[in-house]
Amino acid sequence: MGKLGLRLPRITSLIAKLIGFSPGEITLWADAELGWMSEARERPGAPPVYKYVSDEIAEKIVKREVTPELEEQLLQPEVDTDN
Repeated sequence: MGKLGLRLPRITSLIAKLIGFSPGEITLWADAELGWMSEARERPGAPPVYKYVSDEIAEKIVKREVTPELEEQLLQPEVDTDN
């Protein structure tokens, strides 16, 4: 059997951090293996909501073109339906 785990270290880079979304913040990360990931918080100190996002959404975050609808979508935690 082969070894489990990653053979190369994962590289996660901070791409953009947007502050002031009533009064939350949205952060965009680039994961070398899995793609774009957003981290959204309703307010400073609130628990983060992590989501993998498409190239189109990542582009909107980088260009600072986040609409209230997109902000709401990024702040919604995903519901676990397996229970």
